Amino acid sequence: NNNKRHMFMKKCDLHEEEFPSEKVCADVVEAILGLVYIKFGIEESRVVACELGVSFTSHIPYVTSYGGIHVDPTLLSFSQNFLGVETFNNKQLLVEATTHQTCLHKPVPSYQRLEWVGDAVLCLAAREWLFCRDDNHSTSVGELVVLESTLVCNEALACIGFMKGLHRLIDHRDAKLP
Repeated sequence: NNNKRHMFMKKCDLHEEEFPSEKVCADVVEAILGLVYIKFGIEESRVVACELGVSFTSHIPYVTSYGGIHVDPTLLSFSQNFLGVETFNNKQLLVEATTHQTCLHKPVPSYQRLEWVGDAVLCLAAREWLFCRDDNHSTSVGELVVLESTLVCNEALACIGFMKGLHRLIDHRDAKLP
């Protein structure tokens, strides 16, 4: 790791006293991307990330490899009401989003990959909301972390799911689950 640091310093023509730690440099890149996101949105953040050399191709469609799966009309209707949308481009994703990993022989993967993305979306939304509400900068980062954790914790999300009746649509093969 120290060798990488020296190679980077040489490449950038930096001297030891001019070089902040990798953590500080990474934090500043994140801060710049955070600033661009807060002020201009996700698309502009992608542009700036690309300009900084952190490139993620956008708009790659998620392709399901399990086409032809029947989507239960109850699931479709519930999802339309729950999400407030009328149509879905890929209804099979609704099946994936409600399939528990105990469904071993089902041709649809479990919800875990979608959950992983959803977790990041929730955290981003919570952070943006908390950041914008704290316009006088009176909340420390530690306090913001606690508030974010409270907003996106399993208990809060489970409560929403139960109140909306989502638990009745989860496809599972575990007798311990309701």
